[in-house]
Amino acid sequence: MPYRFRWLLQLRGLATGWWVAAAILASVASASAQSAPVAVPRKGAHKERPPELSSTDSLAVPPPITKTGCATFELHIDGDANVAVEPVGVAECGPISPVIVGIPRVDAGRRIVHIPIALHNGGQNQLHWPAWLAAPVGSIVTTAETSSANVSSERPIAALAASPHYVGGDPHQDSGGAEPVLARWSYDTVQLATTGPPARAADGSVVLRPDATSAARLIDLELPPGVTWVRITLRGFGTYVLTVPLRPADTVPVRELFDSRSPDNVITGDPQFPGRAVRNKLWLLFRSGATAEQREAAIEAVNGIVLGGIERGTGNGYPPPHGPHRLRYFYVAFPAYPDSGAGPLERAIHALALLPQVQDVRADIVGHD
Repeated sequence: MPYRFRWLLQLRGLATGWWVAAAILASVASASAQSAPVAVPRKGAHKERPPELSSTDSLAVPPPITKTGCATFELHIDGDANVAVEPVGVAECGPISPVIVGIPRVDAGRRIVHIPIALHNGGQNQLHWPAWLAAPVGSIVTTAETSSANVSSERPIAALAASPHYVGGDPHQDSGGAEPVLARWSYDTVQLATTGPPARAADGSVVLRPDATSAARLIDLELPPGVTWVRITLRGFGTYVLTVPLRPADTVPVRELFDSRSPDNVITGDPQFPGRAVRNKLWLLFRSGATAEQREAAIEAVNGIVLGGIERGTGNGYPPPHGPHRLRYFYVAFPAYPDSGAGPLERAIHALALLPQVQDVRADIVGHD
């Protein structure tokens, strides 16, 4: 056996499980094939997502996904200073929904309606920038009263000599999207949720969590004299960043295995985890039908980072006897500081075990397969 392999296997503190030795040997042998080194998290936490491994270790990470959504609102100006804005029920059109946050108001002198619009993330993944709001061409409809009482007709803005139109907005090139629009407003820097501290992804970027709403921007709509009823449709856009490979890598980086078994990262004597367990990493197996967004949602649920993977036994009755006896697990790191004990590990396992896309999740027990 080459000297460097004997040296690695003889280091004190290294777990005795066969899979650890196999992982180290495979990692060292394939190190030259890695396209980029994997960033080492701080002990007990992490700052950056690791770069994608080469095709020899993992299939490619799926590209980011642009998600959209829409909403329609009815505006009614009563007199010169009062405005009512009500949402109009429309068919489901995506998870990134424009919503009203706050009270609309009217600048009576200029007949401009200021509408506070935020983006609501109704999807299962964290919303990243670029994110934007758009008013598609033809999305403003004016309801004009006729000479007959109690009779009204809806006419598109092109039918009126003086048309309602948006004032302001951002340059169209500030965010992606090639759809023709009347106006576009960037939400790239509108990052804080309406309540609570900002949410951060594992890479440190500020994101909008699932079922959260951004802060609002004022959308200004100018109405010509005589127009008191207007219906507008807006579309929201945002980006879901995927970080979980299509399948686990063949190895776990050597530095991560050493980091896992350092004294600061091992808990002992906890009744939930016999022997010695790694307090800030775990093994995760997805069901075969889990989508890319479902896998990402699971990792985001624990603010985790995928570090690698390896083939190991499930050890709990999965899969059925007629299926394969060994499956590839993801090795996932999550935040847990040295004085936190086993609490973060317990909570991470519990959160993941409840998800339908997860088949198995388990602690990394030092010295056990």
